[in-house]
Amino acid sequence: MIDRTSQTAQPQDGEQLLDRVASVYRAGEMGYREQLLATGKLAHEYVLFRLGLGHSRPAAVQSVEGRLSETGGKSVNANRLIAVYHVTTLLGTGVDYSRVPYRTLREFAQLVERHVDTDLWSVRRGLEESAPSLFRECAEAKPVPVDLEGCRAKVQALLADAAETDARRTAEAAMQPHATEATREEAGTAAIRAVAARRKADAASQRARADANEGDDGQEGSRRVGRPRWHEEPAAKPDTQRMATNPVAAAKQATPKDLAHQIASMIGACRDPESTLEALAAALPWSDELISAFAAGLASNPTPHMSDVLLTLSEEAEDLVSALATKRNGVATVA
Repeated sequence: MIDRTSQTAQPQDGEQLLDRVASVYRAGEMGYREQLLATGKLAHEYVLFRLGLGHSRPAAVQSVEGRLSETGGKSVNANRLIAVYHVTTLLGTGVDYSRVPYRTLREFAQLVERHVDTDLWSVRRGLEESAPSLFRECAEAKPVPVDLEGCRAKVQALLADAAETDARRTAEAAMQPHATEATREEAGTAAIRAVAARRKADAASQRARADANEGDDGQEGSRRVGRPRWHEEPAAKPDTQRMATNPVAAAKQATPKDLAHQIASMIGACRDPESTLEALAAALPWSDELISAFAAGLASNPTPHMSDVLLTLSEEAEDLVSALATKRNGVATVA
């Protein structure tokens, strides 16, 4: 039992004890990271072994996850374990990432990709130079500890930049005289992904700023219990007076601008806006007018938001209403 009445304890004793607490915690954090990285390495080797026997990859991954779940008593994402391991091999060469916790390494898993035909991994296309540079910047940043939210925001910004570059490239290809329907569809999907990526990057940046300012005004900031994951204004509710019960009927009756507002509000209110945007891209008939409108939306907004581009599209492509109205499945997906 601690003698709370002792008069011999000195303030420096408390500081030394607190330092020991932090040291032990740090050792535990780093040990946890090393064990998970080793697990990811062995899981990758096991998957390759099973593939060599002619087994399917899903079966191999399921075996890994099943055994680890039995061992740890909770569900495990084997693909993520493997991806994070490859973050260290592909981005961490020559970099001292000993101070980087596993949860921060996990953010960089989005910058590497697996090749389906060989199950080997590489840095994502177009990020061969920028991804390792960003990893080094975050790993060697001062002061300790590495800023999780700051790294997350930088990763999302890098992905958004890459998505916008890809969208411009595919849009140019789609506008060529002999562009195929597949090329136009690819351009439309790339445009949607670029908007979604920038929206996600903006949200991550806002969260990072909130964390950086935490405590400045005596508030608990973004770590307050129950705070939403993304710091965004609540999505505007659809105008029920303008919308009919049948979404196709609503599309036929609405003006292009009103319909764009409704679509933007519905996508913003759903649980997974990025996946919904991709579904919308797959459902739309990507005519030259729609491609031009999306390209114009991206060009007119340095940091485009989904709603901005949708509204630009509605103003420049008057056939949006008929395009959506004739795609009942597309409208149903959005709703």
